Formats: sequence, C-alpha cells, structure tokens
Amino acid sequence: MDVRRGGGLSRFEFPDLRSTATSTGRYTVFLSLLDRSSLRGRLTSDSTVTVLAPTDSAFTRLPASEFARLTNDSTVREIWLESILLDGSLGTRELLQAGEVPSRSGVLIRFTREIGGPVHAGRARLVQPDLIARNGTLHGVDLVVLPRPISTSP
Repeated sequence: MDVRRGGGLSRFEFPDLRSTATSTGRYTVFLSLLDRSSLRGRLTSDSTVTVLAPTDSAFTRLPASEFARLTNDSTVREIWLESILLDGSLGTRELLQAGEVPSRSGVLIRFTREIGGPVHAGRARLVQPDLIARNGTLHGVDLVVLPRPISTSP
C-alpha cells in the first residue's frame, strides 16, 4: 500500500510492515531472508520501526558470494538485518532533518538529497520511500549494503 502521510487516516488503519512489504511484490528476497532470522516477528510487532528494505532488483546486483553469505550464514544475516532497521517510524522528512540516524546495529546511516533528486541512505537510493504501516515506515532501496565487517568487497 503506497500511501503517503496525511489524508485523514490514522496509522493504525494501515496493515503492518510485513503486509505492506508483501503487497508491493517487490521485497520477496528481503522477506525470505527476514523469515530465516530471529527478527522475523519484528515487522508484525506493535513497536515501531523504520525499514530500509532492498528491492528484489537490488539483490540481483549483489555479488553471488555475498548473497550466499547472507543466505547461508545466520550471523551475517542477523547483523545485516539489524543494520537496515531504525528505531521509530521515520519518514524521509525526518531522516533528512536528522542527517544521520543509527541503525539497530549501531551503524550510522547518512541521509542526503541533492536538489530535485531522490533521497539517499548512504550509497543506496530510496526508490520506494515512505510506505506507511501500522507499526512503522518502509523505504525501498536500490542497493544491498553489507556492513564493513561482513562485506567481502574491497
């Protein structure tokens, strides 16, 4: 459900983050990895969270060796998932005002926008921003960024 803030609707009238991600059809790989983690209930819980979810096409650009590590190594998967979750429900406006926001893993993510351009979370571009859910906000990103300690890229 691609509904922006406002319009007289209460956040609690929207589906949860998992249902929101599922309904777009663009996050099947992300949801599959989430389902194989201890965080699988995070997108359906009552506490609010902001998710920087890579789209399915973002995973096609990830080197095969790094995708295999995400798929096969539960520690790598957990660290990565914590690095794309932010506490609270933050829209693009709040993210840009903050400038930098810590992820649940402690990684600081810098949010920027060039005049007239899309919002960026680090190197990732927000390609489907501000998907509002009952329990948070989902921003679709075009890049899978692994935290440095678990990345095999130079």
